[in-house]
Amino acid sequence: MKATPAAPLLIAEIGVNHDGDPKQAAAMVESCAEAGFDAVKFQYWLVDELLAPEAPNAAYQGPGDQRDLLAGLSLGLGDLVALRQLSRDLGLLFIVTPDGRRACRDIVGIGPDVLKIGSGDADNPWLLEAVAASGLPVIASTGMMTDDEVTTLTDRLRAVDDVILLHCVSAYPTPLEHANLRRLPRLAGLGGRPVGLSDHTIGVAAAAAALALGAVAVEKHVTWWTEAAGPDHAMSLPLTEADAWVKTLRALARGLHDPAASPDEIANRAAVRKALYTRRALAAGDVVALEDMEPLRPLGDGIAVGRAGDAVGRTVARPVPRGRRLSWRDLEP
Repeated sequence: MKATPAAPLLIAEIGVNHDGDPKQAAAMVESCAEAGFDAVKFQYWLVDELLAPEAPNAAYQGPGDQRDLLAGLSLGLGDLVALRQLSRDLGLLFIVTPDGRRACRDIVGIGPDVLKIGSGDADNPWLLEAVAASGLPVIASTGMMTDDEVTTLTDRLRAVDDVILLHCVSAYPTPLEHANLRRLPRLAGLGGRPVGLSDHTIGVAAAAAALALGAVAVEKHVTWWTEAAGPDHAMSLPLTEADAWVKTLRALARGLHDPAASPDEIANRAAVRKALYTRRALAAGDVVALEDMEPLRPLGDGIAVGRAGDAVGRTVARPVPRGRRLSWRDLEP
């Protein structure tokens, strides 16, 4: 995975927002590519490996049973193979979250680019062993985890060369005031791995702040319609707004991590900053005193006022009229 603070990995979490429809999933992959994402992510599970016989929905999933909910949201391995090929044809990384050891074996068999460990399995030694043995790069969410659990997670993934840990708040949606983004640098210290954000907030603010705190990856749920039925649509980024979301983060990443001054600032510096101007005519051989100069705009190619101390005591190399901007060429070395 190529991910740095200046060029973060932006992941579109399609998840289950395809509503179990392979054609809808393919259309969403195409929209994600058009928006400028680097990767798409899907989920894959085997119900008997994921759920006990009676497993009520989480509060955000609405009333009912998880078996009934997931029955209409799943894609088969054949569907995922087709989506993997489509993603690669469009230049996107294809990431899958397997929700169990057997599911991981199935997914590794179809050749994804990256495996994702969801927060619900980040302490699952059976799955972590299978993921670590796959030889694939790994992204792991750390929602609901204690510091000790994060340390254990990273220890179980120590044989994996390429790992990104995602700060995650497992609330759908996550209010901005609960985003706890200061955990990002702490997470980096705990895990000794690059960090990112699994973003369940609405909008771009949390993702932007995460980049400022050193995130190298941001994962964002996307949807074709926020009012569609389903557990994740309401808190997801509409694909009609994804282009602006991606462009904002790309620009911010460049602004945060590019050490060079912007062209506009360079131009403004020459016009707005002040240079040393002569208060009297200086003859060749004169020694410059502080009272011989005054600070005026524009700076241009003159001696910046902050260097006045370096000019004082220097010998004048050639005559300089009163009121002219002083340059280093006017002074002896």
